[in-house]
Amino acid sequence: MQGLMRRFASQGLGRLNKQLISHTAARTSPMIHRNISVGILRENYDKWERRTPLSPNHVKELIENCGETLDNVYVQPASHRIFPDSQYEAMGATLREDLSDADILLGVKRVRREEDLIPNKTYMFFSHVIKGQPENMGLLQVNKLSLHSCGD
Repeated sequence: MQGLMRRFASQGLGRLNKQLISHTAARTSPMIHRNISVGILRENYDKWERRTPLSPNHVKELIENCGETLDNVYVQPASHRIFPDSQYEAMGATLREDLSDADILLGVKRVRREEDLIPNKTYMFFSHVIKGQPENMGLLQVNKLSLHSCGD
């Protein structure tokens, strides 16, 4: 994961975010360009998980650099996250339990139960599917996920 975070830092979060947004909008419809929304999932796979895919400063940077193509950044409230919800709100995010309006959902760990997945959404999270962990295989089968190895 450190290698991936170094890559984020070296490429610039704004550049990476613009690529992400362009890719998702094109995937939705190559002829229609529309604004998208990003959701940050509350981590619930492990009760002790405090990490988050984006810090409040990253949310601010995303909003500042992609404001013309970004509708909103939604954050599921979480009392155990390393950053308090109030910091996300101060940087422009909207706290919301329901993330069904978000086009891209970001998390650290995989979604706990497959039935918790929101249909027709793009999920980005870290998972150990390459190692063949049995608890992750169902998620691959259900969603026909494509794997991208970032290496460390």
